[in-house]
Amino acid sequence: MLQPLKSFLFILVFLTFYQNVNAQQDASTVNSIVTKVQEFDRSSPVEKIYIHFDKPYYASADTIWLKTYVTRGQNQPTDLSKIVYVEFYNEFDSLMTQLKLPVTDGGAAGNIPLIVDKYKQGNYYIRAYTQWMLNFGSDYFFYKNIPIGQGVNKKVNTNIQYIKNADGKLSAKIIFKDPNQKILSAKSINWQLLSNFDVINKGKVNTDATGAIIVPIINDPKKDVLGKTAQIGVTVDLGDGSKPINTTITLPKIVGDYDVQFFPEGGDLLLGIPQQIGFKAIGANGLGVAIKGVIFDKNKQKITEFNTSHLGMGSFYLNSEINNSYSAEVSFPDGTSASFKLPEPKTKGITIQTSSLSKEEINVKLIATQNLIDEEGNKSFYVIGQMNGIVYFSATLNIQKQLTAFKIPKTDLPSGLLQITLFSHTGSPVSERLVFVHKPAEFNYTIKSDKPSYGIKQLVKLNIGSIDTASYKTLKNFSLSVIDESKVPFDEDADQSILSTLLLTSDLKGYVEKPNFYFNNINDDKLLKLDILMLTQGYTRFEYKNLLNGLYPDIKVLPEQGINITGTLRRKTGLPVNKGTLLLTIPDIRFNKQITTSTVGKFSFPDLVFTDSLEVVITGRYNPNPSDLMLIVDGFPEPAYSSNKNSADKIENIDVAIAKYLENNSKQYRNLQFIEEVEFKSTAVKKPSHRDHPALSTLPMMADDEIDASYIMPCNVLTQCLRTKIVGVTYFENNFYITREFNAGSRIPMSIYLNNFLIDFNSLTTILPSEVVNIQVFLRDPIGQISKANNTSGVLVINTKDIKNNQGEKISLNDLKSLIPEGHTVKYKPKGYSLERKFYVPKYSVNPAELNFTDLRSTVYWNPRLTFNEKGQSNVEFFNADGRGNYKATLEGIDESGNVIKTVFKYIVK
Repeated sequence: MLQPLKSFLFILVFLTFYQNVNAQQDASTVNSIVTKVQEFDRSSPVEKIYIHFDKPYYASADTIWLKTYVTRGQNQPTDLSKIVYVEFYNEFDSLMTQLKLPVTDGGAAGNIPLIVDKYKQGNYYIRAYTQWMLNFGSDYFFYKNIPIGQGVNKKVNTNIQYIKNADGKLSAKIIFKDPNQKILSAKSINWQLLSNFDVINKGKVNTDATGAIIVPIINDPKKDVLGKTAQIGVTVDLGDGSKPINTTITLPKIVGDYDVQFFPEGGDLLLGIPQQIGFKAIGANGLGVAIKGVIFDKNKQKITEFNTSHLGMGSFYLNSEINNSYSAEVSFPDGTSASFKLPEPKTKGITIQTSSLSKEEINVKLIATQNLIDEEGNKSFYVIGQMNGIVYFSATLNIQKQLTAFKIPKTDLPSGLLQITLFSHTGSPVSERLVFVHKPAEFNYTIKSDKPSYGIKQLVKLNIGSIDTASYKTLKNFSLSVIDESKVPFDEDADQSILSTLLLTSDLKGYVEKPNFYFNNINDDKLLKLDILMLTQGYTRFEYKNLLNGLYPDIKVLPEQGINITGTLRRKTGLPVNKGTLLLTIPDIRFNKQITTSTVGKFSFPDLVFTDSLEVVITGRYNPNPSDLMLIVDGFPEPAYSSNKNSADKIENIDVAIAKYLENNSKQYRNLQFIEEVEFKSTAVKKPSHRDHPALSTLPMMADDEIDASYIMPCNVLTQCLRTKIVGVTYFENNFYITREFNAGSRIPMSIYLNNFLIDFNSLTTILPSEVVNIQVFLRDPIGQISKANNTSGVLVINTKDIKNNQGEKISLNDLKSLIPEGHTVKYKPKGYSLERKFYVPKYSVNPAELNFTDLRSTVYWNPRLTFNEKGQSNVEFFNADGRGNYKATLEGIDESGNVIKTVFKYIVK
C-alpha cells in the first residue's frame, strides 16, 4: 500500500517485480531527486486557472458571466495570488477589455457586457493569468475561444465554403441569406480579397439563384493569403433603396503543408526492442486529420500499416533492426501523399512502457538493450512518479534482464497527469512516460429537482448535495449555470471543462483538440485514445534535466496579495526623501491613508480596495519645501505578448454554427434595433482630422479606425486608454505596433503624431484626455513617406481641440502655473477591481398564461458562489423561460480535499 508521509505526501515504494528482483536502494540519489522536486514546488509553485462560463458562445448585447478558479498543488485553492486578470481579445489579438478580479478562497466572479457597437461578429478569446504566473510564461495561462455572433439589426447571413476548380485552383463560395434564411439572389456584391489588410484582388458580381458568388483565391505565399489575417470584404446592395451592407469574412487557413510527427514510447527508438510509436497528423488549420500510412525500411520493404484512431492521432508497433532505417508513406484526405522519416534507432538504451487501463493499477515495463544490461546491469536505476509537484512513489532497482515489470497501485493516486521518469545510476533522466490516472471523485455531488418536469415560467427548485451525507465535505468554490439547450446547442466534447483543464490541458504543452471528449461519458475506448494523447503531447511543468541542474524559473514578480501602489519620493536633485509624508486619497469613496517613505524614499500603499475608473490622488504637499519634490509611481508588471494557443478552435461560419442562438438573440433584443441614418440639416461643424496637418497629407483619406473622445474621457492617463481601445494595434514595451506585423515577428513601431508634430511614447503621458477630439489609426502608409522618414510602420494621429480662438486671450502668471502639474502630487486612475454585476433572476408570482410577454432568456440561472449548509446541501430556486425542451444545469467546483467535480443535470420544460 502507498502511504503518504506528512505534508509532502512522499511515498517510497518497495516494488515487487515479476522477476523477484531485490533492488538495492541508493537512498542518497533518490532523496536528492525527490528533494529537488519538493524544492521546486516550494520555491516555484505552479498556479492553474479555469473559468466556468454560463454558456459556450454569445451574441452582441449579451453579457458573459464567468467564475474563475485559481488553484495550486493538488487542486487546492491558491494561497498565493489574491488577484486574477481576465482579458478579452478579438481574433486579431487586440485587447478589447480587461477584468481585474479579487480572489477569495481560490475563486473570483465577473462579467463582460457585449456592447453592440463594440463587439462585432467574430471569434474572440479569453486569456487569464495571475501576476505570479508571469514568472513561468504563457504556457500556464488559461485560454478559451469565445465565438460572438450578431443577432441585433442583422440583415445578411453568410456561409463560406472552399471549392476546387477542374484545374485545381481554389475558390471561395459565399452564400448570402437574410436572417430568416431566405436566399438573397440577384443581389449586387462588391468584394475584395484582403491579406494583412492589403487588397489582393477585387470584383463585382451578382448572386446566383442560390444566393452564391464565387471569389477566386490568389494563393501568393508571400502574402499569406490564407493565413489568419486573410479576409474577404463584401458590400451587399439589397436593391430596396436601403444603405448597402458591409461585412467582413475571415478566411480559415486550409492551404499549407500537412505535418506528421512520430513519438516512440519512452522517448527514444531503441534497436531490437518492440516499441509503441505514437503519431500525430495536423492540417494547416492546426486540427487533426485522418491519415493512412505504411512503414517501409531503407530497402522499401513494407513493415506495417497504420491509420489514425482519433483526431489525427494513433499508434503502431515497430521492432527496429540494426543497420536499418525507417520511413512512413502517408496518404492525406485530399488525395496527396508525403514521406516522413522516423527517428533514428539508438543502439543502447532503456525505455519505459506502460498500460493504465486497469482501474486498480498501472502496469509498467522497463525494457533494455542487451549491451546496456551487460555494462550497467549491476548499477542502480531509479523510478520516480510525480503529479503536480508531489512525489507519489519512488523505487530503486537493478536492470539484470531485458524486461523488468512492476505495478503501481492507483489506490492512493489522485486523478491527473502522472509523470513517470526513469533515472540512471548517475541520477540523469533516461526515459519518461506520461500516464493519465482516471479515478472517480472520492464522493459525488448530485443535482435533484423537486418535479420530474415543468412548465414555462414555472418555479424550479434544485437540491445540490453529496450522495453520502454522512461524509459530506464543504465546497467553498462552486458555480452553477442553467441554460435552455434548445437555444444553445453545442458539442460538449469540443468544450473545455473544469476536469479537462485542471486535470489535463493545464499540464500539457500546446493545443489539445476537443479536450472534454476524454471526460464526457468515459469508457475504455476513450481511455485508450487518452493514452495516445499522452504519447504525443509534451509536459509543461518542468524538465528533470533543468531541475537537477538547479535551473529554476527566474522569479521577478511576486504574488499579488491585493492592490498595492508603490513608488519613490525624491528631491528634484534626485536624492531620495527619508521618512517623507505621503497622503493617498480616493475622493469618490472618501478613503485616505497616510504613510512615510523608507530611508531610500520608497513608499507603498498596500491592500487597497477600490473599483476601476476611480481617481487616486497621492500628494507630498505636507512635507517641508514641497515644490522641490518629485513623486514617481511605479508601473505594474504585464505579460509579454502571446497568441491564442487555441486558435484552431475558431468557428468558420458563425451564422450557420449558432443559427438557432442568433435567431433567439434577435428576438430577445429586438427593442435594441438601431436607426441606421438620421439626417439633420444645420450648420456643418468641421471635425478635426489628419487632413488638417500638412505633415500627414500623404496618408489615405479615410483612417482604418477612429476613436472618439467619448471612449477616452473616463481615463486620466491617455496611454492607459490607448492600450485597450485600438483595434488592430498591439501595445508592447512602451510602443504601439500593427498587430499583424507584430505577430509575424516585426518590431517596427508606429509613428505617433500630435496634430502636425511627431512625438514619442513618453510624450503621450503629458496629453490630457479631455483635450483630445479623436484618435485616427492608419494601418497603411501607401506612399511610405512617413514610414521611411521615421523608420516606422503605421501611424497614430491624435487630434486635439482647436485653440485658435484662444490665441489672443491673456492669462495671468498664476493661471499659467495652475496648468503645470505639481511634482509633489500625482492624480491618476490605476486599474482597480472590476465591478461585479448580479445576475438577474425574474420572479413570476402569477399564472404564466396571464403574462403578456415572452421570456427569451437562454441562461435562466447563474450562481458563481453557491453556499452550503452544515450537511453539505445547497438549495436554489429560479423560474424557467418560455422555451420548451431540455434545460441543462452544469455544476462545477472543487472540494476542500482537491477533488475536481463536474455534474450535469437535465430536466424537461413542456
